[in-house]
Amino acid sequence: MQHIFGVPSVFLTVTFDDENSLIMQVLSDVRIDDDRDIFELSDSEIAERASLRKELRLKYPGLGALNFEILFQIVMKKVVGWDMRRNVATTEPGLFGSCEAVTVSIEEQGRLTIHGHICIWVKKFKELRKKLFFGSKEERREVSQVLPKYNEHIATTE
Repeated sequence: MQHIFGVPSVFLTVTFDDENSLIMQVLSDVRIDDDRDIFELSDSEIAERASLRKELRLKYPGLGALNFEILFQIVMKKVVGWDMRRNVATTEPGLFGSCEAVTVSIEEQGRLTIHGHICIWVKKFKELRKKLFFGSKEERREVSQVLPKYNEHIATTE
């Protein structure tokens, strides 16, 4: 991919908290959490529920994989702007802009949860980077005003 598209525009890592996912309880048909407000629970009740949710995740690793797949599809479509089924950019740009290409690597962490690494090539980003490093003085000045705004737009933990 780097031979064709160059260095990726964005590197994104995605992981989901299976131990606090209601989806895991729905898929397994095991109800751990109820409608009680968390502030009504004692510390020991909260700890017990956390322990039960962890056991649930370990007991049903396939459901953890399914949970990851469901949520990952949403991230790829809405955040990245890539249709995984058709392997093309979506018509609406993602959070980072319109995709030119993506690569995905999915792996299991030491705590037996799944996470994905995504390299994203954003259209026109390569040209901006080239102008920043090799453009004329005017081009470098112009791009040096555009890239910080882009960074402010995408640099978030939300």
